[in-house]
Amino acid sequence: MKALKRRIVVIAITLTASLVSIDLVCAQSAYFVDRFMGATLGNHLQDVNSEFLLGKGYVHRGGNEGPASANRHYITTVRQDYISRDWTYDITFFSPIFAPDDILFIGFGEAVQDDSYFNEPRNSLMFRIHQGQFAFFTNWRVDVAAHTVGPAIYTYFNEAVGFLPANLPDGGLFTARIRKSGKEVTFQILDTPILVIIPDVSIAAPFLSQSNSRIFFGNASTEYLFSDMRVLPASVDAAQ
Repeated sequence: MKALKRRIVVIAITLTASLVSIDLVCAQSAYFVDRFMGATLGNHLQDVNSEFLLGKGYVHRGGNEGPASANRHYITTVRQDYISRDWTYDITFFSPIFAPDDILFIGFGEAVQDDSYFNEPRNSLMFRIHQGQFAFFTNWRVDVAAHTVGPAIYTYFNEAVGFLPANLPDGGLFTARIRKSGKEVTFQILDTPILVIIPDVSIAAPFLSQSNSRIFFGNASTEYLFSDMRVLPASVDAAQ
């Protein structure tokens, strides 16, 4: 009997250690860097509709969408519980000179196309970055918005938080940063004046939960490139 009890204790200790190890692996897998250098996305990311192509150090939409296309798709994290974590998300995007009008979406949430509203990401809190030759005649406006489902249904909409330079001689290269720390979420385009602080994400985007808060980016046109994606703990200097 004593031998059996000892064996049970050993099994319990081993099982506990295994569970702790699994928890640590899961916690680590929430943070990653993907420079899109391989033939496929890293195992932290998914392209559910197989709509993106990888180059050497960048990823972009496939196909040949015309100006102002609503055929929008998104690359998302596999994990969907980022609302319960603190993190800094950086991603760099390149806008070629005189590219087709498009909106680049960068944020976190369900990140599924809302087919009732031009396939914008539903149940998501995000940047809406107008780009292209005419940028929908918005003067290359940048918004921060929380969209649920349906035509122009927002729980938060901060319009025209800034404007990105249009048609730079070598194209536009920018890095978007989103940082979540507790309830506060900060949206920023680095090296520009664009900065938005949301004090309480649960008020701005009450629809977010541990089952629908993926980190994502996406758009419609193949001409825009995304690179150097980083999701790191909020306490880490993401510039390193």
